[in-house]
Amino acid sequence: MSENNQNVNFWTTLPGILTGIAAVLGSIVTIIQVFKPAKPLASSESQQNTQTSVEQIRSIEVDSKSEPGTPFRNPESKPVQIKYQAQGQWSIIPTNVSGSNLPKGNISPNGAGGFAANSNKLCPGFALGALVIRTQQGECIASGANNTIDLKGGETVYFAANDVKGLYEDNDGSVSVNLSIVK
Repeated sequence: MSENNQNVNFWTTLPGILTGIAAVLGSIVTIIQVFKPAKPLASSESQQNTQTSVEQIRSIEVDSKSEPGTPFRNPESKPVQIKYQAQGQWSIIPTNVSGSNLPKGNISPNGAGGFAANSNKLCPGFALGALVIRTQQGECIASGANNTIDLKGGETVYFAANDVKGLYEDNDGSVSVNLSIVK
């Protein structure tokens, strides 16, 4: 009988009352979740909470000897963002050229950033040997092995190696560029 008396006394104490309230509130929350689950996110909220996806559309080969570059036309009639990723290496300055500070031999499409600026490069201000992207008007809009560019519907851009104008004939190699539409 004294054991039964202790149980009655517990529920009349502050810890007993708080335990009872917590049990009741927990039950109410559980019942609400069962009968009225959280509403799904609105479409704009769900887009913000999902990772950006890409749809590969094409691969192009960019020859280091081509000063005009390899053209790419936006296949969409609307503006899109294009992600590109280049693989491979090319040679912009042959190893037999004199000069000890030159980036000779194979380099990545990121180019040789430490090379001195030359205003006669295809895209001045960008690294020598970098993969560069130019508009039809000749404006340089991006460079490097990985980047994104915004294109208008049907717009054409040109992918090329960034070298000194008129010195493309001694270049060697090409890089493969995978193009994807960012969705």
